[in-house]
Amino acid sequence: MPAILARVTNVQPHPSSNKPMDIVTINGKTNVADRPVSGEPRYKVGDWAVVLDEGLLLPEWLLRHNDLWDEEKGKGRLAGPKGNRTKARRMANVQSEVALFKVQITNGLWFEKQPQIEYPIDPYYGAVRADPCGEDMSDWLQITPYKRPE
Repeated sequence: MPAILARVTNVQPHPSSNKPMDIVTINGKTNVADRPVSGEPRYKVGDWAVVLDEGLLLPEWLLRHNDLWDEEKGKGRLAGPKGNRTKARRMANVQSEVALFKVQITNGLWFEKQPQIEYPIDPYYGAVRADPCGEDMSDWLQITPYKRPE
């Protein structure tokens, strides 16, 4: 259950939602994304994003940087007692299989609303790979698999 770096391949307005939402296709999976206050789609075709399968635990810093932290409750806005676990969910009758967060790639990797983070350097060439699509970002982002308590 990795956290894969991929590009958005399709974005369609949600056909039956009462709130402005989009159905986003990335890495062959579906995400239902709400729209920000501006009303513009959160994602567009070609955007880079980290695709988070179900059953991953995100660290607090990553939740905070992606507006997934609830200050009042002192926990994340995802599933689980700490609000830090990814989980598939149904939104306005469409299954959202994965969670996403947008990133920007230029000479390095940046998270939206976060200072520059150096992208892992290719040991053979000493530079950022030309196409990092498909990279597993789990270790680098401190994302771990959820294990059911016994």
